[in-house]
Amino acid sequence: MQTETEKSAGLTSGLSVELGTLPALSDTQCWCCEMGCGDVIPKEIDFEYSRTEDIKTGRLIESLTEKRYVSPCCGKGLFAWDNSTDDEVLVGGKPLTA
Repeated sequence: MQTETEKSAGLTSGLSVELGTLPALSDTQCWCCEMGCGDVIPKEIDFEYSRTEDIKTGRLIESLTEKRYVSPCCGKGLFAWDNSTDDEVLVGGKPLTA
């Protein structure tokens, strides 16, 4: 369920880390690369946060990953921009990032 802050920011759905989804943005909002490349379509990647290998053979024993969204141009983080206000989209007083 959306909070009033998310509704007032123009978001049509909430961010769900567990489901690996990004919130839908309004028509005046877009995702932008944090490196300044402009508006982008987020790319979903598998981020490996833990890896266990056999020291002697180098064989992979276990790899733990989670879904993350990055910019397709640089592979860096994202932030939401609102073209109607010419400012970042804020939720709870903080920039909406991925």
